[in-house]
Amino acid sequence: MKIFVLTLGCKVNQHESQQVADQLSVMGHSVVGVVEDAELFIVNTCTVTQVADKKSRQMIRQVARKNPLAKLIITGCMPENPTTPIERPAGSAIVLKADLAAYMTGLPRPAVPASSTSQGRVRRTLLIQTGCDYYCSYCIIPTVRHGRVSFPQNKILQDFKQLVCEGVKEVVLTGINLGTWQEAGQDLTDLVEALLALGGDVRIRLGSLEPNLVSDRLLTLMGAHPRLATHVHLPLQGAANSLLKRMNRRYSIEDYRALCRRVAAAKRPINITTDLIVGYPEETEAEFESAIRLIEAGIFLDVHAFAYSVRQGTVAASKPQLSPVLVRERMKRVLSVIEAAKRAKLESMHGQRATVLVETVQKGSAIGYTEGYVKVMIPNFEGAINQFVEVVLGAPVLVGKEWGLTA
Repeated sequence: MKIFVLTLGCKVNQHESQQVADQLSVMGHSVVGVVEDAELFIVNTCTVTQVADKKSRQMIRQVARKNPLAKLIITGCMPENPTTPIERPAGSAIVLKADLAAYMTGLPRPAVPASSTSQGRVRRTLLIQTGCDYYCSYCIIPTVRHGRVSFPQNKILQDFKQLVCEGVKEVVLTGINLGTWQEAGQDLTDLVEALLALGGDVRIRLGSLEPNLVSDRLLTLMGAHPRLATHVHLPLQGAANSLLKRMNRRYSIEDYRALCRRVAAAKRPINITTDLIVGYPEETEAEFESAIRLIEAGIFLDVHAFAYSVRQGTVAASKPQLSPVLVRERMKRVLSVIEAAKRAKLESMHGQRATVLVETVQKGSAIGYTEGYVKVMIPNFEGAINQFVEVVLGAPVLVGKEWGLTA
């Protein structure tokens, strides 16, 4: 059977979709990349914001319209959210995440198995933890991904070695609340050390880490080990203590700034990216300006700013909301400040040496990311994808829709 897997949302969703694709391939099915070729669609939805809900619904409608004869399975986080209705096209089915593996096992096996396409991937995610119990005031994730679970270290090491054997050059450790991984008194840093000790020509990158869970040991390791990526994603969300308290975040702005100083003190330069919510209920002008000043301080390589989205069932949903006009005005301003700050950050890297993992080669130019998560374009490239290349960073350039550097 030809199956198309469509994924929306976070790296955890991406990882789970990849697991689905791998299971289907092992069963002999063909995972295709063209909508019109598919006999079965699996749409892995996201519900973290209203925009995510909208995109998920759009994708469901689009695939049903493009190939009405194919079966359609809706799974992921939207079906887990009791406050989010799902419009099911005719002939479609909703399958909860916990039931998806069993559903796929029940699919009729093809008479002629498809050839495997699992070899030679450049980057893969490795899920080490799932679930979150932080209950930030705006977040629906503890409802749709409840129950914090750390996967066994032995299984993680085994999966990591398998990825290396497949030729993967970068493994991204991911989780719903990654920094909470623990087993028998060991924490995330212990796990990373164990993975690095396995060796191999592979780079390890960490997914998003809550600021209160980043240890000095982890930063020391990141600053010292050449195969550990020098990039941390530290969600900020709000830049004023009054706002962070209303969000039920587990740190103060002073804590966050101190963490950024600890990052800056590492032996190797470590780039920081972050998330910022704009227009949170009752957000004052002073609270918004605090975020603007922090971005202008040049701390971040990049900032993912997004407008606050009401999630029914959360504390913030019952609070007085800002006017959409004001939120749009603030978003427009913050996006402009972010772009200027990123350009300045990139310009400060001119002349630095870095290692780029080549992901694509088009029209003689290679594109990939450095250990610090800077997108780089290498012109007149004569090599192949899935290799590390030492470069000297040049000037800022738009690589697709994203600012990066030439080499």
